[in-house]
Amino acid sequence: MQPKVLFSIAAALLIGFTQFQLPVLDFAGEVSDQPISDDLADFAWLEGTWHAEAFGAIIEETWLPAMGNSVQAVFRAVAEDSLQFSEFIQVTSSKKGTIMRFNHFNPDFSTWEGDGPPMELILTTRSDDTLVFEAINDSSPSEIIYKLVDGEMHVSVSGLEEMIVFRRTR
Repeated sequence: MQPKVLFSIAAALLIGFTQFQLPVLDFAGEVSDQPISDDLADFAWLEGTWHAEAFGAIIEETWLPAMGNSVQAVFRAVAEDSLQFSEFIQVTSSKKGTIMRFNHFNPDFSTWEGDGPPMELILTTRSDDTLVFEAINDSSPSEIIYKLVDGEMHVSVSGLEEMIVFRRTR
């Protein structure tokens, strides 16, 4: 195909997708008429890129600002100049509450979770500097706590012996 034809097709698809609205699903898969208007402002302090050393690797977590009733992040662990694993994290509001979902990815992009559901946790405590999530399925850690302490992001995950201490780099 000619480059102009490909560009025209891509432009038409983009224009079509911007006018198409997907239904909003809650974590149980039920369709909601409208996005839930939960205030995700408590997540603003997470925005940016954070670095730490853990798991014998340099780790990085980048949080995007809230948009479209969601907050998203990516995580990667690199050791000896090689990707060890990564994560995609999504936080959305639903009829049941604010839900965090994520999967771990091996370097070949296969998931640790296999064909099972992503890890799912519900926000149980929120404040200006603390977010506590508790498991709502069996594949998740029982609790994840994000806490802002003197400009650092402290992350505690049930099952891990040490807290991860991130420093903001951007």
